[in-house]
Amino acid sequence: MIIGDSTQFAIEYVIQDWVDDIWVFGHFRFWLGGHTVGDWEDSASLRGCVSWIRDFIDTDEQRFAPMLTGKSKEEVFHMLYDSVMDPTLSDQSVSIEDSSDIYRRYHISHLGMSSFNRIGLLLIETPECQWVIWHETGDPNIYEVKLPVGEMQRIGEAFCQWFQKFDNN
Repeated sequence: MIIGDSTQFAIEYVIQDWVDDIWVFGHFRFWLGGHTVGDWEDSASLRGCVSWIRDFIDTDEQRFAPMLTGKSKEEVFHMLYDSVMDPTLSDQSVSIEDSSDIYRRYHISHLGMSSFNRIGLLLIETPECQWVIWHETGDPNIYEVKLPVGEMQRIGEAFCQWFQKFDNN
């Protein structure tokens, strides 16, 4: 099932297995600007995805820093991703803040649980848009899409509501 517009932002999921009425496993991925993001072959904990997405919706983070304005997707990705995930690749002179704060504010790969293990996924929010930048291990490209303000939260909420109606635990 797909919730959202796959040419902009959508969440796609398929329930694969119930284990002991506790675990719900399935396929999970994002669609961003027509690109699939996530390992569709993985069997992720869908309850875990719902939990992280609910936290994402309910926690208002300041996901913008003025020094990101005018920078390319590559510059921003390296500033926000490398400074946290591999500081040896980062130019420390462009660090915008404490790396734990960068992770908390901008990194959203955890939303997809294990299906996003090979994905570096960042969200920058401005008054004009949500700017999503991502990279998959083994792919030399860095991708981006700009979404309407609040779009990820809106689609995430629809996914959580569907799951809550479906899941009686």
